[in-house]
Amino acid sequence: MPILSRKDLERISRRVLFRYLTLSDSKMDRIDPVDFAEKICGLHFAFADMSVTGSILGLTSYSDVDLTISVPRGNGSVQEFHLNGNIAYVDQNLANAGSVGRLNFTLVHEAAHQILGKLYPEEYNPSAQPFICRLADERCTYPITDWVEWQTNVLTAYLLLPRELIDRYMDELGLGRQIKLLNKVFAPKEYALFSEMAKRLGVSKTALSIRLDNLGMIGRNDFSDPYAPIHIDADDFDTAWEVVVIMAKINSKALDPQRYACIQAEQQELEQQYSTHITMARLCPYCKLRLETLCKGAHGATYLKCPQCGEVVFFPPVVFRIA
Repeated sequence: MPILSRKDLERISRRVLFRYLTLSDSKMDRIDPVDFAEKICGLHFAFADMSVTGSILGLTSYSDVDLTISVPRGNGSVQEFHLNGNIAYVDQNLANAGSVGRLNFTLVHEAAHQILGKLYPEEYNPSAQPFICRLADERCTYPITDWVEWQTNVLTAYLLLPRELIDRYMDELGLGRQIKLLNKVFAPKEYALFSEMAKRLGVSKTALSIRLDNLGMIGRNDFSDPYAPIHIDADDFDTAWEVVVIMAKINSKALDPQRYACIQAEQQELEQQYSTHITMARLCPYCKLRLETLCKGAHGATYLKCPQCGEVVFFPPVVFRIA
């Protein structure tokens, strides 16, 4: 089978999408998987309980020769699926669960198999592999061991999320040319706009984050781990500081109001007890007479603003004394 790069697959997606646009009459707000599959591949979908465990999401074939696949059921019976190259079966649970993004990705995924099979009929040999299953636990791992599924997944993302639609919604939602920090906890406003973008495009947030990342449209991507630690290199100090400033959005009062009130009371007490004016002097150890004044002024207590929660913290003077 051919080993296609991301650039190869993007070129294929551009040709296919151009063909799809010529067959469509109205302005496109998103890619409609059912309409796309029918117009481009002549492919129709049927929903069924694909497996007892839910491990199979989709089933299709490259060949236009009638083919019957038998899948064992939990009660000892066998369910048969009839394939002819013009039909793809999709797990009914995807529709029942209301997971629009995952459902749409599976539908276009099955169409992408058909597209690659027709473009490379010798490499995607139907006699060697007459049908294709999309499994629920498919993950992109490196090094790549299943090039058929990797290429199909990448092509699916390009077809569902063309650059023009992404640019359009980035502008409409006020996200500009790049999301500097994608983080549900520390950048909730940007994350909400990102979620709205995924909704409008009819894709999952996972698929959109991967696509934006590959396009270089996310500065720091914490989608999978919003509490990931920040690693700052000396050359990236300015960017890292900007990230820290953006992260100053934890509402500590809302997280734990009781603890917040206790700390606030302690802070007020410290401010009353200590002055920001301090005098340092040498005292006689015998009678405590001040022999010499070293310095005096605002050298003691200080205020610092926390870059994470935005609270201004009062710190009393540091006192050194002989035990």
